Amino acid sequence: MSTPSAALVRLASEARLEQISMATLSAERFMDQQDFREDAEPPRFAMRNERLEDADRAFMRVFLRCDVPLPEGDVVVEPFAVYSIPGTSVDLFDDEETVIGFINEVAVMAMLPYVRQGVADMSQRVFEAAVLMPAFPRGAISFNLKDAIPQSEDSSPVSE
Repeated sequence: MSTPSAALVRLASEARLEQISMATLSAERFMDQQDFREDAEPPRFAMRNERLEDADRAFMRVFLRCDVPLPEGDVVVEPFAVYSIPGTSVDLFDDEETVIGFINEVAVMAMLPYVRQGVADMSQRVFEAAVLMPAFPRGAISFNLKDAIPQSEDSSPVSE
C-alpha cells in the first residue's frame, strides 16, 4: 500500500461517520433445479457514491454492494455509509482520487462487517445454512475511478 496523500489524511480526520444502514438485503432460492448452478461463484463487489449538501455541511453516501451467487440461489447485500464534513472542508469531496482513496481505506472497511453479517443472515434464513464470508484484509476489496457506478442525479440531502 502506498503512503496516503495529505488530502486523504485530512479527509479521514475531518469526516464524521453519521450512519451505516442497509439499502438492499435479499436472498432468492431457485425453485426449479434447472436454474441451479454447478458451483458457488466468488462474491462480486460494486461501489457507488453520492455527494449531498445542506447549508453548513457536505455529505457523502457510499454504497457497497455484494452479490453472492450460490448454486441454489443468490444473496444480495448493500449497506451504505453516510459521512459528513463541515462546510469549510467541502473541497475535500471535490477530488475524485481522494474520495476513492477514502472509500477504499475507510468506508469499505467500515461496511464489510455489515456485508458479512447480511450474507450470513440472509443465507441462513433462505438456504438454511449460513454462508460465512472470510475476513478481508485492508485493500483486498478496492475500487478505482472507472469501477465507480455513476452518482445519482436526484440525490437529496440526508435527513437527521
